[in-house]
Amino acid sequence: MAHVAFVSLFDEWCLGVRSMSSILRSKGHRVSITYFRDMAALNDTEGESDPEGYHNPPGSVSGRDVAALLGHVRTLEPTLIGFTFMSNFHGLAKFLTERLKKEFPNTPIIWGGSDSTVNPDLGARIADYLCQGEGEEAIEELVDALDRAGDTRAIPNIWVKTGEGFISNSPRSSEKDLDQYPFTDFEQRDKYYLRSGNVERGVYPPASHLHTNYPTLTSRGCPYNCSFCCNSNYRDLYGPAHYVRRHSVDYVIRELKRRKETFPGLRFIEFHDDVFTFKSQWLQEFSVRYKEEIDLPFFAYTHPSMCKN
Repeated sequence: MAHVAFVSLFDEWCLGVRSMSSILRSKGHRVSITYFRDMAALNDTEGESDPEGYHNPPGSVSGRDVAALLGHVRTLEPTLIGFTFMSNFHGLAKFLTERLKKEFPNTPIIWGGSDSTVNPDLGARIADYLCQGEGEEAIEELVDALDRAGDTRAIPNIWVKTGEGFISNSPRSSEKDLDQYPFTDFEQRDKYYLRSGNVERGVYPPASHLHTNYPTLTSRGCPYNCSFCCNSNYRDLYGPAHYVRRHSVDYVIRELKRRKETFPGLRFIEFHDDVFTFKSQWLQEFSVRYKEEIDLPFFAYTHPSMCKN
Protein backbone atom coordinates (compact mmCIF):
# COMPACT_ATOMS: atom_id res chain seq x y z
CA MET A 1 0.00 0.00 0.00
CA ALA A 2 1.00 3.63 -0.40
CA HIS A 3 2.44 5.99 2.22
CA VAL A 4 1.27 9.61 2.20
CA ALA A 5 3.33 12.09 4.22
CA PHE A 6 1.33 15.23 4.97
CA VAL A 7 3.14 18.38 6.12
CA SER A 8 1.01 20.98 7.91
CA LEU A 9 2.57 24.44 8.03
CA PHE A 10 2.24 26.16 11.43
CA ASP A 11 -1.04 24.35 12.11
CA GLU A 12 -1.20 21.33 14.40
CA TRP A 13 -5.02 21.26 14.23
CA CYS A 14 -5.04 20.61 10.43
CA LEU A 15 -8.61 19.30 10.41
CA GLY A 16 -8.75 18.80 6.64
CA VAL A 17 -5.58 16.71 6.65
CA ARG A 18 -6.82 14.66 9.60
CA SER A 19 -10.05 13.92 7.72
CA MET A 20 -8.15 12.74 4.64
CA SER A 21 -5.85 10.69 6.87
CA SER A 22 -8.85 8.83 8.29
CA ILE A 23 -10.11 8.07 4.80
CA LEU A 24 -6.75 6.80 3.56
CA ARG A 25 -6.06 4.74 6.67
CA SER A 26 -9.48 3.11 6.39
CA LYS A 27 -8.42 1.94 2.92
CA GLY A 28 -5.22 0.39 4.23
CA HIS A 29 -2.74 3.10 3.29
CA ARG A 30 -0.15 4.45 5.71
CA VAL A 31 -0.41 8.14 6.58
CA SER A 32 2.00 10.32 8.52
CA ILE A 33 1.34 13.92 9.56
CA THR A 34 4.16 16.31 10.41
CA TYR A 35 3.42 19.56 12.20
CA PHE A 36 6.06 21.81 10.63
CA ARG A 37 6.39 24.36 13.43
CA ASP A 38 3.13 25.22 15.22
CA MET A 39 0.60 27.98 15.86
CA ALA A 40 2.55 29.38 18.79
CA ALA A 41 5.49 30.03 16.43
CA LEU A 42 3.52 32.31 14.11
CA ASN A 43 5.27 35.64 13.49
CA ASP A 44 8.50 34.69 15.23
CA THR A 45 11.87 35.47 13.58
CA GLU A 46 13.42 32.00 13.55
CA GLY A 47 14.60 32.23 9.93
CA GLU A 48 15.45 35.92 9.71
CA SER A 49 18.99 36.50 8.35
CA ASP A 50 19.48 32.74 7.92
CA PRO A 51 20.75 32.17 4.34
CA GLU A 52 19.47 28.57 4.43
CA GLY A 53 16.12 29.50 5.95
CA TYR A 54 12.98 31.39 5.00
CA HIS A 55 11.52 34.54 6.52
CA ASN A 56 8.26 36.10 5.41
CA PRO A 57 5.87 36.64 8.35
CA PRO A 58 3.79 34.97 9.61
CA GLY A 59 6.10 32.08 8.61
CA SER A 60 9.77 32.07 9.55
CA VAL A 61 11.84 28.91 9.29
CA SER A 62 15.49 28.27 10.09
CA GLY A 63 17.85 26.34 7.86
CA ARG A 64 18.10 23.62 10.49
CA ASP A 65 14.34 23.06 10.28
CA VAL A 66 14.57 22.77 6.51
CA ALA A 67 17.39 20.24 6.89
CA ALA A 68 15.36 18.35 9.51
CA LEU A 69 12.40 18.12 7.12
CA LEU A 70 14.59 16.76 4.35
CA GLY A 71 16.05 14.15 6.70
CA HIS A 72 12.60 13.27 8.01
CA VAL A 73 11.20 12.70 4.52
CA ARG A 74 14.25 10.61 3.65
CA THR A 75 13.46 8.37 6.63
CA LEU A 76 9.74 8.14 5.85
CA GLU A 77 10.22 7.25 2.16
CA PRO A 78 6.68 8.31 1.21
CA THR A 79 4.81 7.58 -2.00
CA LEU A 80 3.36 11.11 -1.97
CA ILE A 81 4.12 14.30 -0.02
CA GLY A 82 1.23 16.65 0.74
CA PHE A 83 1.20 20.29 1.85
CA THR A 84 -1.89 22.07 3.15
CA PHE A 85 -1.88 25.80 3.85
CA MET A 86 -3.61 29.15 3.59
CA SER A 87 -2.48 31.92 1.22
CA ASN A 88 -0.16 33.59 3.74
CA PHE A 89 2.05 30.48 3.53
CA HIS A 90 2.16 30.19 -0.27
CA GLY A 91 5.75 31.45 -0.37
CA LEU A 92 6.91 29.02 2.31
CA ALA A 93 5.18 26.10 0.60
CA LYS A 94 6.90 27.02 -2.67
CA PHE A 95 10.28 27.27 -0.91
CA LEU A 96 9.94 23.87 0.80
CA THR A 97 8.51 22.20 -2.31
CA GLU A 98 11.49 23.34 -4.37
CA ARG A 99 13.92 22.04 -1.76
CA LEU A 100 12.12 18.70 -1.55
CA LYS A 101 11.95 18.32 -5.35
CA LYS A 102 15.69 18.90 -5.54
CA GLU A 103 16.37 16.16 -2.97
CA PHE A 104 13.59 13.75 -4.02
CA PRO A 105 12.87 14.34 -7.72
CA ASN A 106 10.93 11.09 -8.08
CA THR A 107 8.54 11.68 -5.16
CA PRO A 108 5.41 13.59 -6.24
CA ILE A 109 4.10 16.50 -4.17
CA ILE A 110 0.49 17.62 -3.86
CA TRP A 111 -0.83 20.94 -2.58
CA GLY A 112 -4.23 21.49 -0.98
CA GLY A 113 -6.14 23.86 1.26
CA SER A 114 -7.82 27.20 0.76
CA ASP A 115 -4.93 28.78 -1.18
CA SER A 116 -4.91 25.91 -3.66
CA THR A 117 -8.66 26.23 -4.12
CA VAL A 118 -8.58 30.00 -4.66
CA ASN A 119 -5.36 30.11 -6.74
CA PRO A 120 -5.05 26.70 -8.42
CA ASP A 121 -3.35 28.08 -11.52
CA LEU A 122 -0.45 29.34 -9.37
CA GLY A 123 0.03 26.18 -7.34
CA ALA A 124 -0.29 23.85 -10.34
CA ARG A 125 2.88 25.37 -11.79
CA ILE A 126 4.86 24.38 -8.68
CA ALA A 127 3.49 21.15 -7.22
CA ASP A 128 3.07 17.95 -9.21
CA TYR A 129 -0.59 17.74 -8.18
CA LEU A 130 -3.05 20.20 -6.68
CA CYS A 131 -6.38 19.49 -5.03
CA GLN A 132 -9.00 22.18 -5.60
CA GLY A 133 -11.85 22.00 -3.10
CA GLU A 134 -12.61 19.22 -0.64
CA GLY A 135 -10.14 16.40 -0.89
CA GLU A 136 -11.44 13.19 0.69
CA GLU A 137 -12.54 11.39 -2.49
CA ALA A 138 -9.89 13.04 -4.66
CA ILE A 139 -6.94 12.03 -2.47
CA GLU A 140 -8.26 8.48 -2.20
CA GLU A 141 -8.45 8.14 -5.99
CA LEU A 142 -5.05 9.76 -6.50
CA VAL A 143 -3.28 7.57 -3.94
CA ASP A 144 -4.91 4.42 -5.30
CA ALA A 145 -3.74 5.37 -8.80
CA LEU A 146 -0.19 6.08 -7.62
CA ASP A 147 -0.12 2.83 -5.66
CA ARG A 148 -0.89 0.77 -8.76
CA ALA A 149 1.06 3.03 -11.16
CA GLY A 150 -2.18 4.00 -12.86
CA ASP A 151 -3.28 7.10 -14.77
CA THR A 152 -3.65 10.20 -12.59
CA ARG A 153 -4.52 12.74 -15.28
CA ALA A 154 -8.35 12.70 -15.13
CA ILE A 155 -9.26 12.67 -11.42
CA PRO A 156 -11.95 15.24 -10.52
CA ASN A 157 -10.68 18.05 -8.24
CA ILE A 158 -7.05 17.21 -9.10
CA TRP A 159 -4.89 19.51 -11.23
CA VAL A 160 -1.83 17.86 -12.76
CA LYS A 161 1.41 19.57 -13.74
CA THR A 162 2.67 18.61 -17.20
CA GLY A 163 5.63 19.55 -19.35
CA GLU A 164 3.42 22.00 -21.23
CA GLY A 165 1.67 23.51 -18.20
CA PHE A 166 -1.08 21.72 -16.29
CA ILE A 167 -4.30 19.74 -16.67
CA SER A 168 -7.23 21.26 -14.75
CA ASN A 169 -9.89 18.67 -13.96
CA SER A 170 -13.36 19.84 -13.03
CA PRO A 171 -14.50 19.53 -9.39
CA ARG A 172 -16.85 16.76 -8.35
CA SER A 173 -20.06 17.73 -6.57
CA SER A 174 -19.72 18.34 -2.84
CA GLU A 175 -20.53 15.36 -0.63
CA LYS A 176 -23.96 15.81 0.95
CA ASP A 177 -23.79 12.97 3.50
CA LEU A 178 -20.94 13.99 5.78
CA ASP A 179 -21.77 11.13 8.15
CA GLN A 180 -20.19 8.67 5.71
CA TYR A 181 -16.73 9.93 6.67
CA PRO A 182 -14.85 8.39 9.60
CA PHE A 183 -13.95 10.59 12.56
CA THR A 184 -10.93 12.82 12.06
CA ASP A 185 -7.59 11.21 12.83
CA PHE A 186 -6.40 12.46 16.22
CA GLU A 187 -4.49 9.30 17.10
CA GLN A 188 -0.85 9.97 17.96
CA ARG A 189 0.40 7.17 15.74
CA ASP A 190 2.59 8.46 12.88
CA LYS A 191 2.31 12.08 14.03
CA TYR A 192 5.46 14.18 14.21
CA TYR A 193 6.35 17.64 15.51
CA LEU A 194 9.27 19.44 13.84
CA ARG A 195 10.95 22.39 15.52
CA SER A 196 14.48 23.65 16.31
CA GLY A 197 16.00 21.14 13.92
CA ASN A 198 14.45 18.17 15.74
CA VAL A 199 11.60 15.80 14.92
CA GLU A 200 9.59 14.38 17.83
CA ARG A 201 7.13 11.54 17.42
CA GLY A 202 3.70 11.26 19.02
CA VAL A 203 3.67 14.62 20.81
CA TYR A 204 1.72 17.86 20.56
CA PRO A 205 3.57 21.18 20.48
CA PRO A 206 4.13 22.34 24.09
CA ALA A 207 1.91 25.45 23.86
CA SER A 208 -0.85 23.80 21.83
CA HIS A 209 -4.52 23.78 22.82
CA LEU A 210 -4.55 20.11 21.82
CA HIS A 211 -3.22 19.08 25.22
CA THR A 212 -6.66 19.85 26.69
CA ASN A 213 -8.97 20.86 23.82
CA TYR A 214 -10.61 19.08 20.91
CA PRO A 215 -11.23 21.12 17.73
CA THR A 216 -13.89 19.84 15.37
CA LEU A 217 -16.43 20.76 12.71
CA THR A 218 -20.10 19.80 12.75
CA SER A 219 -20.68 21.34 9.32
CA ARG A 220 -19.03 22.48 6.12
CA GLY A 221 -19.67 25.74 4.37
CA CYS A 222 -21.02 29.07 5.50
CA PRO A 223 -24.54 30.43 5.01
CA TYR A 224 -23.04 33.83 4.13
CA ASN A 225 -21.18 34.87 1.00
CA CYS A 226 -18.71 37.56 2.11
CA SER A 227 -16.45 38.62 -0.75
CA PHE A 228 -13.37 38.85 1.51
CA CYS A 229 -13.66 35.20 2.61
CA CYS A 230 -12.60 32.03 0.82
CA ASN A 231 -16.12 30.68 1.31
CA SER A 232 -17.24 32.85 -1.59
CA ASN A 233 -14.79 30.96 -3.82
CA TYR A 234 -16.01 27.61 -2.54
CA ARG A 235 -19.58 28.67 -3.28
CA ASP A 236 -18.58 29.55 -6.83
CA LEU A 237 -16.89 26.16 -7.15
CA TYR A 238 -19.75 24.02 -5.83
CA GLY A 239 -22.81 26.23 -6.20
CA PRO A 240 -24.78 27.69 -3.27
CA ALA A 241 -27.43 24.96 -3.28
CA HIS A 242 -24.97 22.21 -2.32
CA TYR A 243 -22.39 24.00 -0.24
CA VAL A 244 -23.67 24.25 3.36
CA ARG A 245 -23.99 20.77 4.89
CA ARG A 246 -24.03 19.32 8.39
CA HIS A 247 -23.35 16.11 10.25
CA SER A 248 -26.24 14.54 12.09
CA VAL A 249 -26.50 15.20 15.82
CA ASP A 250 -25.91 11.52 16.46
CA TYR A 251 -22.62 11.55 14.50
CA VAL A 252 -21.30 14.58 16.41
CA ILE A 253 -22.22 13.15 19.81
CA ARG A 254 -20.59 9.82 18.96
CA GLU A 255 -17.44 11.62 17.82
CA LEU A 256 -17.20 13.65 21.03
CA LYS A 257 -17.92 10.63 23.23
CA ARG A 258 -15.13 8.75 21.52
CA ARG A 259 -12.71 11.60 22.19
CA LYS A 260 -13.71 11.70 25.86
CA GLU A 261 -13.15 7.96 26.15
CA THR A 262 -9.78 7.91 24.40
CA PHE A 263 -8.31 11.18 25.70
CA PRO A 264 -8.58 11.52 29.51
CA GLY A 265 -7.07 15.02 29.46
CA LEU A 266 -9.97 16.49 27.49
CA ARG A 267 -11.29 19.66 29.10
CA PHE A 268 -12.80 21.80 26.32
CA ILE A 269 -14.49 21.49 22.91
CA GLU A 270 -13.81 23.94 20.08
CA PHE A 271 -16.46 24.06 17.36
CA HIS A 272 -14.85 25.71 14.33
CA ASP A 273 -17.89 25.82 12.06
CA ASP A 274 -17.99 29.12 10.16
CA VAL A 275 -21.39 29.73 11.77
CA PHE A 276 -22.45 27.16 14.36
CA THR A 277 -25.96 28.42 15.10
CA PHE A 278 -27.78 27.69 11.85
CA LYS A 279 -30.62 25.12 11.70
CA SER A 280 -32.51 25.73 14.93
CA GLN A 281 -34.08 22.26 15.00
CA TRP A 282 -30.59 20.69 14.86
CA LEU A 283 -29.44 22.98 17.68
CA GLN A 284 -32.39 22.12 19.89
CA GLU A 285 -31.71 18.40 19.61
CA PHE A 286 -27.96 18.88 19.95
CA SER A 287 -28.12 21.11 23.03
CA VAL A 288 -30.09 18.54 25.01
CA ARG A 289 -27.84 15.63 24.08
CA TYR A 290 -24.63 17.62 24.52
CA LYS A 291 -25.55 18.50 28.11
CA GLU A 292 -26.61 14.96 28.92
CA GLU A 293 -23.80 13.05 27.21
CA ILE A 294 -20.79 15.39 26.87
CA ASP A 295 -21.20 18.25 29.37
CA LEU A 296 -17.90 20.03 28.72
CA PRO A 297 -17.24 23.76 28.24
CA PHE A 298 -17.09 24.77 24.58
CA PHE A 299 -16.97 27.71 22.22
CA ALA A 300 -18.50 28.23 18.79
CA TYR A 301 -18.76 30.97 16.18
CA THR A 302 -22.07 32.62 15.44
CA HIS A 303 -23.64 35.66 13.79
CA PRO A 304 -26.09 38.19 15.31
CA SER A 305 -28.79 37.28 12.81
CA MET A 306 -28.57 33.64 13.89
CA CYS A 307 -28.88 34.08 17.65
CA LYS A 308 -32.65 33.89 17.92
CA ASN A 309 -34.41 31.55 20.32
